[in-house]
Amino acid sequence: TGTGADATITVPSGSLANTISGITFTALNAGCPTITLNNTAEIIVRNVPSSSISTAGSQIELGNDGSVSVISSESDIDYEANYNGFTVAVSGSGADISFLFPASELVLGENQIEITASNNGFCKVTLTGMPIILVKEKVVVSEVFFIPEAFSPNGDGKNDFFIISGIEKYPNNSLQIFNRWGVKVFETSAYQNNWDGIAKENLQIGSSNLPTGTYFYIFNKGNEQGVEKGTIYLRR
Repeated sequence: TGTGADATITVPSGSLANTISGITFTALNAGCPTITLNNTAEIIVRNVPSSSISTAGSQIELGNDGSVSVISSESDIDYEANYNGFTVAVSGSGADISFLFPASELVLGENQIEITASNNGFCKVTLTGMPIILVKEKVVVSEVFFIPEAFSPNGDGKNDFFIISGIEKYPNNSLQIFNRWGVKVFETSAYQNNWDGIAKENLQIGSSNLPTGTYFYIFNKGNEQGVEKGTIYLRR
């Protein structure tokens, strides 16, 4: 009921279906015939999106694109992903929606993604469990395999380790080091360029630091890719 130009009609939510409901208005005035108004109104009932994020995040190398997936059982849901001042909009139906984040818009380190879902622009919600795309420095693998002839593990921060260039190509390698009398002083599998001239085998009493001198190495590349043998001069 109402007086003047405006009248408000409240329709109980329980009487509406999840579809468009057509409503016809009639005007009543005591003692006068009922008048049906010419116009009809529509009330569109929309569900609040119940989507969920299916990937907590990912780790990628710098220069690669990132992605995040969303699971939804609903149709025609609009999604937005906000990150680093950028926005990616995706609309889709069905179970899986994927966002693609260009490498040029991702920063080194953590990129936190906020994803929102709405039903044709209405009932906008922020999905819980915001994913993080972790961007790491790109691992550069040396194209040249090279074993040096000397190194100086004296703690000055320069050339303190026995560094084999291109070792990344041989993850199943093994390394053995022998002194001039043929005694094994160091041995390891999957060598990580971290030998600093300390004996790990047949330790001498008093010190594990090997003295200045010439040592012999056997470097097995693994997977039948060959064996390298030679000498390395250790200078203190």
